[in-house]
Amino acid sequence: MDAQKSASLPDKLAPVQVGMRYGLKDMQGKTVIPALFEALIPDGDSCRARTHGKWGLVNLRGEWVVQPLFEALDKFYGRFAVAARKDSVAVPKTYYLQQQTNLDLKYGLIGQDGAWVIKPLYEKLVLCTNGTVILYKKFNLWGVMTVDGKKQTLPVYEAIFPFTDGAAVVVYKDPSEISMLSAYYGSPDETVTGGKWGVIDQQGKELIAPHYAYIGSFHDGLAAFNEGGTWGAIQRYGSTKALRNGKWGFLDVQGRIVIPATYESVNEFDEGVALVTKEGSTYLIDKVGHKLARPDSGILKRVGVPALTTFCQAPAWGFIDTAGRMVIAAAYGNARPFQNGLAAVSQSTPCDRQTDLSAGTASNSLIRNSGVHNVRVNEGEEQWGYIDASGTLVIPYQFTRCVDFSDGLAAVFKEGSWGFINKKGEWVISPRYDDDTQCHYRFKDGLALVSIQGKWGFVDHAGKQVIPLVYTLADEFEEGLAAVRIGDSWGFIDRQGQMVIKPQFNVVGSFKEGLANVRKRQSVYSSNTSTDTDFLYGYIHKNGNWAVPPAYTDARDFNEGMAAVAGMKNGSLQWGYINASGSLVIAEKYQAVKPFEKGIAYVCTQTQGNYIDHSGNNLTTPVDVAYGYEGSKYKLINGFTAAIDPANLWGFKDKHFNWVIKPEYEQVSHFTRINGHE
Repeated sequence: MDAQKSASLPDKLAPVQVGMRYGLKDMQGKTVIPALFEALIPDGDSCRARTHGKWGLVNLRGEWVVQPLFEALDKFYGRFAVAARKDSVAVPKTYYLQQQTNLDLKYGLIGQDGAWVIKPLYEKLVLCTNGTVILYKKFNLWGVMTVDGKKQTLPVYEAIFPFTDGAAVVVYKDPSEISMLSAYYGSPDETVTGGKWGVIDQQGKELIAPHYAYIGSFHDGLAAFNEGGTWGAIQRYGSTKALRNGKWGFLDVQGRIVIPATYESVNEFDEGVALVTKEGSTYLIDKVGHKLARPDSGILKRVGVPALTTFCQAPAWGFIDTAGRMVIAAAYGNARPFQNGLAAVSQSTPCDRQTDLSAGTASNSLIRNSGVHNVRVNEGEEQWGYIDASGTLVIPYQFTRCVDFSDGLAAVFKEGSWGFINKKGEWVISPRYDDDTQCHYRFKDGLALVSIQGKWGFVDHAGKQVIPLVYTLADEFEEGLAAVRIGDSWGFIDRQGQMVIKPQFNVVGSFKEGLANVRKRQSVYSSNTSTDTDFLYGYIHKNGNWAVPPAYTDARDFNEGMAAVAGMKNGSLQWGYINASGSLVIAEKYQAVKPFEKGIAYVCTQTQGNYIDHSGNNLTTPVDVAYGYEGSKYKLINGFTAAIDPANLWGFKDKHFNWVIKPEYEQVSHFTRINGHE
């Protein structure tokens, strides 16, 4: 492979499409690689390219450096890449086998010159990111070998997960089980249930012989394991099965049990602490199993702990104005943002759970002050009602859950179902809709997305089905179109229920500024051990045609003519921004980004946050961020920056990071007007 870098080549490239052919252009729209290829996937200083159904590698001048000879070609890790050729032995295909497009492929390893280093003899190969170890599949079982083809293990495992610090989780078939409860295809995203779980090193030595019910991925050098649990056969959301009973503990990458299996449930370790439950008590432990008697609020925020049994924060939520004056006293256990003149609140209890503010939009900033108490309150004891701008309770506490008012109605949960009430608290649509929802019910422009028995559609203010409940999943209307899913594919309907863009995408966003981000599987097998590398995002017009061809690992909606997009670099997502023509106007170099608001956007590296303009210029001096990136220390809220001080208390700063409301609060939410509009 030609690894030479040319200083004259542009460093900001965007895909270009002519008919059904793809190329690359620079920021000025100049063609860098002509649109000659059936598919083109940039990988650093080269691009995987397909022509006449075959894959090869081209440099950034569009010249072949690895000839197009392969049915599938993965990205290079170090000196090698996984590639596939058609199996010389014909495979008779039943109807089921006809759906499995890669069954007639055999995988091998090529070098930078395109020559086979390991001949294509395997059903699957996964080249681990260190570039020296390969997971291989033969006879429908997995093993480990080196890049020179030396077998470290025979193919004996039902599954092998990616190596972490020299160790990998493996799964044997349990002889007592008829079959594995979930298939495994070599992707680290696959859910594997059943079997006996263990750990091996890169030489194939069993550090822990497979006998556990489950072993999770390694975090902070430790992995959770379950001993004695059983896998149930009841399906939830189609494929996920529940691991029942058993006890949980933690082991290290050498296979040593560091924390014995004594817990009913555990979370993964995050920067030295993990949330566990034992004998009805929930608390944090450190990496040797010692209980944290009273962790500070910074740790609680970072690991997302709401309320704990042995210790918990009893929140008192209230509302302040933009000058920091308390306008509604902090007296509520939970609170949601004001919308249409009303805000949902719950009764204050001695020890309540932290509010989930993600479903609401902004409010007259919600704040929370709290102490520490040794009391537990079950989630079911929480009762919600609604207050007006004076703090008067106008709809009494009576609902288990609720959503903000929109279009004059609010969705509330009572006696096992969701319905809608008006501002007097009267039922307008009696409770009838599913509780196990994957989005929040609300009215928007006269229609509400609802679900009955797992099927989705739209109703009007009277509860009449305007668009029948026939979809596997759906999203709200944006700019006249709503995303709907049939089976596993997404398309778009109009407000009359007509399908205007046929289902064909794996993931879709909403239409914003005339464009929607979508993800469509590429016709190439990926053996990359990181997630979703065989899927790419692009943007479509409302007629379904590509506006920006798929070229990104992740993507966000357009706002103010800009959309955040990300690519994989050095094993992590790097974010930048494109314009509506698909030109990359701000380079992919950030670990987290926010949408543009009023001409500015908040961006973060791993250690610093800053505001930038539409050209990517820094508007302020970069500031340090705590606990990583993306709002752990700063959140852009309606022109203010919610910020946390060294004492782990929240206040508000302006865009120059000067305090305008002192840090006095345990939690903060958004600013908006009482009527719900900014």
